[in-house]
Amino acid sequence: MNALPVAYIRRSVARRGDPGDVSRDSQIDKVRSLANGDGPSLRIMDGDWGISADREKTHKRLAFLELMASVERGEVSAIYAFALDRLARSVQWSARLLDACEDAGTVIITGEGRFDPKDDRDRQMLHFYAMQNEGALRAMKRKAEASVKTRERRGDKIGQRPYGELRTRKDGTVAGADEDAALIVATFREAGSYFAAARLLNDRKVATRSGRPWYPRTVQRIVNRQDSATIPLGHRRGVRSLGSRPLSGLLICHCGAVMGQTTSHWSPKYRCPNGVSNPDHERPYMISEARILPAVMEEAGHLRPSQWRVQGDTDAAEITRLAKRRDDVIDFALDRSIDKAERDRRLAEIDVALAELRARAQADAMLSLVPDAIDWTAPPAVVNEALQALWSGIKLGPDLMPIAYGWRRPEWRK
Repeated sequence: MNALPVAYIRRSVARRGDPGDVSRDSQIDKVRSLANGDGPSLRIMDGDWGISADREKTHKRLAFLELMASVERGEVSAIYAFALDRLARSVQWSARLLDACEDAGTVIITGEGRFDPKDDRDRQMLHFYAMQNEGALRAMKRKAEASVKTRERRGDKIGQRPYGELRTRKDGTVAGADEDAALIVATFREAGSYFAAARLLNDRKVATRSGRPWYPRTVQRIVNRQDSATIPLGHRRGVRSLGSRPLSGLLICHCGAVMGQTTSHWSPKYRCPNGVSNPDHERPYMISEARILPAVMEEAGHLRPSQWRVQGDTDAAEITRLAKRRDDVIDFALDRSIDKAERDRRLAEIDVALAELRARAQADAMLSLVPDAIDWTAPPAVVNEALQALWSGIKLGPDLMPIAYGWRRPEWRK
């Protein structure tokens, strides 16, 4: 097998108003100039556009994980990147990438220079860049968390703006002026279902916020928010669908939509809603439970949740200590022993540590409910609950079978 050069490009955020097209073109131009003779055979990997390189988000960077797998298989001769922070925002994952490249004889070339994983000096330099990049990312996260808390105390609205709600931007323009939520509800009433409403909106060329086609789930969210009285009882938020199957709510189509289950109990199947509403959706968009369940059973058989549990007594003592320390910091600020900036800095550090410890405690509590060996003969709802404790989603490929690195962990397990 001939190893080929690969270019990896990424941007953390991509929105409809700022998709990053200029950045994409700039990165591609840069890696092609770095490649020189490798240019004609250069493979561009840009599947992680709009995904952060935060260590906790690595499971979402499927293109990066595919790159890692390709390197380990010896299919990559060189990796090109616009800058090292496209690849190395995490000390942990940069070390894994370095080891894989050293074993495969793959070099890394970025705007900062050429790194040979077999050279000790190059390894140290790449580790140094990775530590700098991860430190900068942690500082940005702390600043963002402090900003959110400040806005919460002020009573600001936080989060994505609901469709159709008007908000004035800092530059004085109004966001949402071109969105008509009442139209979406009226179309739903006319069509009678989310699938039919999405198809009708696409046929009528009604624009979405993202510029993508209308999907049933998008229509459902808007209708839920605007007029819950129009929603059939079995589709209201908070009402669990009857006849849940083992994989209900877990399968994620290659288009990104969560697959729903069909109503047939004799031949259970899972179907992508976009495959029904979007004629351009790649086929197949439906898979039988009998075909995919063995792959899930095999993967679950490799896992031992009991090995993931942590010692709760030590964490509980640390949580108590940090909570007392947080109270002390507030007392220091009230006594004016420290200024506001120092108070906020200390509180932000403590809150980050507390959040990690509480997440571990939650993980312990959840994992205690999951046996190492799942009873596949139990009722479907019981099996589904156990599987949802293992994974928050199972990403499927074009053949609608689980892909490598597509097993997404729940938030409380990160």
